[in-house]
Amino acid sequence: MKWRLPVAILSGILILWGILPFLVARIRGVGVITPVSIGVVGLTAAIFSQRTENLIQAVRTAGPAVRVPVMVLGSIVIALVLLFIAVSVVMISSAVKTAPDGPVTVIVPGAMIRDDRPSLMLSHRLDAAIDYLETHPDAVCVVSGGQGEDEAYSEAYVMQQYLVSHGVTPGRIYLEDQSTNTMENMAFTREVITQNHLPEAVVTATQEFHQYRSAAYAEKAGLQPVGTATCGTPWYLFLCYWVREFAGINRMWLLHY
Repeated sequence: MKWRLPVAILSGILILWGILPFLVARIRGVGVITPVSIGVVGLTAAIFSQRTENLIQAVRTAGPAVRVPVMVLGSIVIALVLLFIAVSVVMISSAVKTAPDGPVTVIVPGAMIRDDRPSLMLSHRLDAAIDYLETHPDAVCVVSGGQGEDEAYSEAYVMQQYLVSHGVTPGRIYLEDQSTNTMENMAFTREVITQNHLPEAVVTATQEFHQYRSAAYAEKAGLQPVGTATCGTPWYLFLCYWVREFAGINRMWLLHY
């Protein structure tokens, strides 16, 4: 049973890495449930390795009524793994796209705020936008995010205050404070860009996992994604957000939202 130890180790890593976002930031959802569930299944198989092997042997020697459904299930699992790899390649490719020189509008999609301060993830997006604006003096910025029921201010307002406090000229910052998700971020930002005659060539300041879907929604809104201002995700949140974004991209492809 040479497979027992490596499977147990990998499963344990999945469980710990998967549950960290909940322990640290109370994040729930598919990004936590999926890796933890896979880890629990793998760890259970490793602990009860003899029973696992007996079950596998029983399936091999069973009739078509058992083997066919198992083969179908196995094919689905393999297809999902391959799809996950393919989508990950697409996400990585989008995250490293560099913008050409010329006037652009930097879009900062909203994320959670705490009172009058951006959350860790949002502050990273804003820092990426600041770096881009400092090196591209002809660029302007739209901060995009509405006000949640549990938020004292709109995300856009908090983002604007953060940028100004870090040296960005207020006249370079435009607010979009009605959106509640990435698709609305881009659709409503398009209205701000049109009303203020800003460049339709856009650069999105967000995490690496979020760049592909942001660009796709920007194109759908009639904008021209030309590059990225990418920031990293803390390692303990990376798996959660990557898995959640994988689900979000597939939803976008299948349901177009």
